[in-house]
Amino acid sequence: MFDDIDEVLNDLRETFVQILSKYDLDNSRLVKTAKFIHKGEGNVEIDMADYAEYVDKGRKAGSPPPVNKIIKFIQRRGITPPSGTNVEQLAYAIAKSIGRRGVKARPFLELLQEEVSEILIRYYNEKIIEVLKKQLNAK
Repeated sequence: MFDDIDEVLNDLRETFVQILSKYDLDNSRLVKTAKFIHKGEGNVEIDMADYAEYVDKGRKAGSPPPVNKIIKFIQRRGITPPSGTNVEQLAYAIAKSIGRRGVKARPFLELLQEEVSEILIRYYNEKIIEVLKKQLNAK
């Protein structure tokens, strides 16, 4: 199935996109910036945007998130504030709303971990079988 670890990493990326598409996040910055890095000995590191935990776990109502992070989000997305408001005012309103309502969890990290484990197990099982076949054929 897999010829090399790059194919495994590509499969992991595709799986990641499929999982996040269940939450309508397949075109998000979370997907676009994720990096899958082979660390050897069956270990793969997934480098994701710093807000992945908030997407996964959500955020309970209570205190609002930092306005400066919302400002960066607005600027990154190129969101234009409504007429008569500026970026800071919009960010404050969003932060206040998040503080009041919270943000619904989109639990993808556990599922991703399970899928990554399955893919890596398949890959290394194939490699073990290849080695065993070579050893049997060498005798």
